[in-house]
Amino acid sequence: MKLHALPIVEQWDCHHCGACCRETTVRLTADDVARLEAQGWQEQPEFRGARIFRRLAWLGGAKVLAHQEDGSCVFLTAAGRCRIHEVHGADAKPLACRQFPLQTVSTDRGTLATALRSCPSAAADRGRRLADHVPFLKRLLDESGWPSPATLAPPVVRGAKRSWEEFHRVSDVLRRLLVDERWPLVRRVVHALRFCTLVEQCRWNRPEAKSVGPLLEVLEQSAAADAGALFHDRRPPAARTTRLFRRLGAHFIRCYPGGRPMRGVADHWRAFRSSGRLARATGTAPKLHPRFPAIALDQLERPLGPLPSDVLRPLDRFFEAHAVSKRYTLARPGERLVESARRLAFAFPVAMWMLRWLADGRPPTADDVVSIVVALERGLELRALGPAAGFLAESDQLERLVAWYSR
Repeated sequence: MKLHALPIVEQWDCHHCGACCRETTVRLTADDVARLEAQGWQEQPEFRGARIFRRLAWLGGAKVLAHQEDGSCVFLTAAGRCRIHEVHGADAKPLACRQFPLQTVSTDRGTLATALRSCPSAAADRGRRLADHVPFLKRLLDESGWPSPATLAPPVVRGAKRSWEEFHRVSDVLRRLLVDERWPLVRRVVHALRFCTLVEQCRWNRPEAKSVGPLLEVLEQSAAADAGALFHDRRPPAARTTRLFRRLGAHFIRCYPGGRPMRGVADHWRAFRSSGRLARATGTAPKLHPRFPAIALDQLERPLGPLPSDVLRPLDRFFEAHAVSKRYTLARPGERLVESARRLAFAFPVAMWMLRWLADGRPPTADDVVSIVVALERGLELRALGPAAGFLAESDQLERLVAWYSR
């Protein structure tokens, strides 16, 4: 099978920051488990009596690498190096560790290589072009198995199963809207949201295949036609929207690098309660993360002011990579395309809200946005995010959130 890099410039190299060895869950294949057991770690003094892997669930869950008390991988040394790599070499590490952050996206047209921006170096586009890593990724896929060829196209809207060709046509419109540099990113996100609404309103299961092309041309033009009115009269979101937004925002803050590890039921229950406190708070935001300072909630609603293009560039590149690779939708089999697009759009107001919090009292920096992109990439996996973004879109609140927090 052929493997190609995206037709955009993506850059990455490992800079040994150790972010992928902290606050992450590494799933192990059967070969990984056998290899780790053969390496004899239990015979080493520092590993005697310690678990090197555990199960995700009590009854038959997948095996994952164990963690130290601070949430870092059991094999991460005090110097920030991988013990497996040091002793046995890079090829002795689990497959997920060797491949991260390289990722494949498959459709009926083939397989593309991209990078997960939960790696800070990928989020900052630091390193060689991703095309230089394609031979290495091909070798890994030859060893572990290529992704299964795509058979069914993701549904575009609820109750409408159409062809791959029509899926590509709709997702290509979303790509064009999200990378259209004639507009700032916030306008592109709104155009994509309006296009999704128009696609749903036209009853997508009814148009004949031959009329899909002309229909999409009309919808694409209409999506950008009158979006300016939203920015001339920016209104704050409704009270119930604010509560839902903060609850989901707390999830993204927990995904920000340097947070408390989430390993057990007690940790998840504590996180659920803290997100509820943030949703209901009226004065000062509760402490959610060591890198987010104490702040009055009204500070998070004030305008940020104009931001230099280099500060927002990592966020722009995050949306571009998702739009071109279509990973935002293809990574979740069975999820509707419009729901996935709204999930991605929700990342924009969350990013601007988090930026207000992080940069309180000082100018925002590109490094702030890089770390926010890492949190966005991690946080998009939340299963409840798709339905929540859909609810906000149907109640005309998602566009309002995007416009409000872009101020």
